[in-house]
Amino acid sequence: MRSWPPRLQQWRVEVNTAAEKYQLAPELIGAVMDRESLGGMALKPRGPKGKGDAGHGHGLMQIDDRAFPDFCRDPEKWQDPLLNILFGSELLQKHMLRFSDDVACAVAAYNAGAYKVGKLIILREHPSIQQLDDLTTGRNYVSDVLARIHRLQFGGEA
Repeated sequence: MRSWPPRLQQWRVEVNTAAEKYQLAPELIGAVMDRESLGGMALKPRGPKGKGDAGHGHGLMQIDDRAFPDFCRDPEKWQDPLLNILFGSELLQKHMLRFSDDVACAVAAYNAGAYKVGKLIILREHPSIQQLDDLTTGRNYVSDVLARIHRLQFGGEA
């Protein structure tokens, strides 16, 4: 088991629990969490009780209150690191199933929504990473998360 950066290592038990429950690679979950919140370091206040994205992103996995108001309405849910990571991981798993285990499409859907990704797939059977990136925040979300997955798998700073 490779060492993760301390900002992510502190959530390793929760990530592994979610990975096992949803049959996802822990590195995928960790990479999405790192991009979304830097393991909580980019949130205000820092940590699992913080928000980002102009107050719309909740917790470590940055669950959006516009898409998931019921979950985000309850601070006992979204502020709990395990519940937040489980919720985000369930979303990732649904996207993986929807997009035939295509990690890049699932990651794009996590950020940009399944509708946008599905629409792109209708136009292009196998969209490129750049085409998926173009749908996402910063126009680099997919390539950035894929790089973070690689670093978490093989060592180095995510």
